[in-house]
Amino acid sequence: MKHKVQIGNDNKIHDLKKDLFEEGEIVSFTVMQPRDASCKVTSEQVKITFEKVDEKDKGYYSFIMPNQDVKVDIRIRSDMMALPVSKPNQEKECKNCHKMIDKTMKYCPNCGEKLN
Repeated sequence: MKHKVQIGNDNKIHDLKKDLFEEGEIVSFTVMQPRDASCKVTSEQVKITFEKVDEKDKGYYSFIMPNQDVKVDIRIRSDMMALPVSKPNQEKECKNCHKMIDKTMKYCPNCGEKLN
């Protein structure tokens, strides 16, 4: 008896040419491996084996078909981190006491010097 396999949302995208497999058959599929994200391939019904990633960032996976339908979940999560954005210099130096103060101030709060 054949059972259904569902890889992500579309078997064809993952190089799976058919949807039904016999128990004991090896089911092989692919998942694109983004370089700036983590990719997690899981199933509650089978143990998935990761085989390799080729030069085009395509990951190869497989499992042995059990005597039941199988659903494989693919989760891609961005690992990119935003770099802190530096604020433009909003300060100026008091010529009298050399304290760095807000550019919008007219007098130095430290020494009282009038600022240009």
